[in-house]
Amino acid sequence: MDFLKLLKSIEELLYELVTWIVFYPLTVVKVLVRPVPMMAYAEAELRDDVDEQYADTVSPPIALLITLFLVHTLEAIVPRTGAAAIPGLLADDNNLIAFRAVAFSIFPLLLAIVYLRQRGTKLTRSSLRPGFYAQCYVALPFVIAFTIGGMIATRGQPVIGLLLMGAGYVWYVAVQTIWQSRDGKVGPVMACLAAIGATLAATAGLVAVTAITGFAIGMVKVP
Repeated sequence: MDFLKLLKSIEELLYELVTWIVFYPLTVVKVLVRPVPMMAYAEAELRDDVDEQYADTVSPPIALLITLFLVHTLEAIVPRTGAAAIPGLLADDNNLIAFRAVAFSIFPLLLAIVYLRQRGTKLTRSSLRPGFYAQCYVALPFVIAFTIGGMIATRGQPVIGLLLMGAGYVWYVAVQTIWQSRDGKVGPVMACLAAIGATLAATAGLVAVTAITGFAIGMVKVP
């Protein structure tokens, strides 16, 4: 009986993994074309039964993980010329992907917190989850532009890489401004300032976490 349950679990896992091939690209395209409705969709789906959530998409946190895995794979295929190997724990691909997942989650986390604070909503695990899931969706194109732009910039094309990263930032802030002001509780100007401030704070957090981790594993040397 236990063996049959194990087979059933493996069957369900395999089916879930295979369906990502179809639904992950569809999810990214939907977010690119209709970012704000997709954020609202991400929040609304959490009110459904667990088995019915995100039936025609990939769930936001999983989509973010898949994105980070794909850009990591792309970096491995096109290695930086003369780059030194990453020492310590992050030399392992799984550890590096996990680190990036935590680091880039700073963006959806901070933007979700700002959204709650602007509306005077008490910050709890339950109140934060819908906003975090919504922000994970809109982070997908931003993470793609940021990481691929950085990869291009460090491989001999700094102008093109920085332009791609800049485009990612502009798109991200524009979407955040619309999202923050869509219910009329926050004006467009304040929403834009909040989006810019939170995005810059998240970027600073990403840099700080990367620097601290790099120092801890010996990538960054103290002069």
